[in-house]
Amino acid sequence: MEHLEEKYKKDKLTVDELKKLRERVNQMSDDQLEEHLFESWKRDMLQEVSVPDERLSGIKKEIDHTLFSRPALVRFWRWGRIAAAILLPVFILTTLYFYHETRSLESGNILFSTLTGEHASVTLPDGTKVTMNANSSLTYSPKEFNRKERSVNFNGEAYFDVTKNREVPFIVLTEDLKVKVLGTKFNLRAYAGRETMELTLEEGEVLLSSRIEEKKLFPHQKAVLNCTDGRILILQEELPENASVWRNNELVFVDEPLEHVVQVLEENYGIDIHLENSKMKSDLFTGRVPANDLLNALEILRYSYHMDYRVDAKDIYFRDK
Repeated sequence: MEHLEEKYKKDKLTVDELKKLRERVNQMSDDQLEEHLFESWKRDMLQEVSVPDERLSGIKKEIDHTLFSRPALVRFWRWGRIAAAILLPVFILTTLYFYHETRSLESGNILFSTLTGEHASVTLPDGTKVTMNANSSLTYSPKEFNRKERSVNFNGEAYFDVTKNREVPFIVLTEDLKVKVLGTKFNLRAYAGRETMELTLEEGEVLLSSRIEEKKLFPHQKAVLNCTDGRILILQEELPENASVWRNNELVFVDEPLEHVVQVLEENYGIDIHLENSKMKSDLFTGRVPANDLLNALEILRYSYHMDYRVDAKDIYFRDK
């Protein structure tokens, strides 16, 4: 595979070789791809001494122009089996960029983000692991992180596995909610502009703060923030792990209003779903819906509620049969 990668970088692949490289990338698991990226990065690092500084500077400028719209912006994706046509160019460029960009980001903020249909796994400097769902972003300051506190700004949905440190609390700041922990595992769904935000706790304790109140959350509990009035509602959650099954490309709902189901699908797929029969919004839905197959997800709703739907670009319209 290394031989094919080198030929790809030099734009010397034949059609058959490109097809073979794509097939090999698609056959790799997330962990295998992550390890391969790391090994490729180490090879590039070892070869750096033979590359003139002017050439390295030129490469960095080209990558900045291609991948980033603002300075001090790092965008990293980790796909499972996404189209190789998108994966391969980033596969090559990411290994070059990360090593050379580290030094220039020491005084600025670092941003990790995902687009529609993407997941990303990020390990922060303290060892905390964050798995981000689609259309999410996480920002932190390398200079300030892990000193008096470990603070990140977040928008979207993610599963946090926070490294324990009693001396330095971990803080997640969203548009309407502040989450403070020492070490814990939880799923946070906090998309800006939505009516509610949710945090489902698996392990540890969490202190939640809105603009009007603070509440402590314990394992097997879910907090629902009303972004309009700032109130936090605490609910019991028998299966808190269901909140993060999206990591396995599944969305699980148990007696959830259809309106909530639609909202989750909109966030996951980057679409707008319209229910022409507004009375159905409060109907309860229980079931599993794929997080990586929009057509299948729409068909499940169609059969469950005996509806028809039509597609207009990114707008989906459901109506009674």
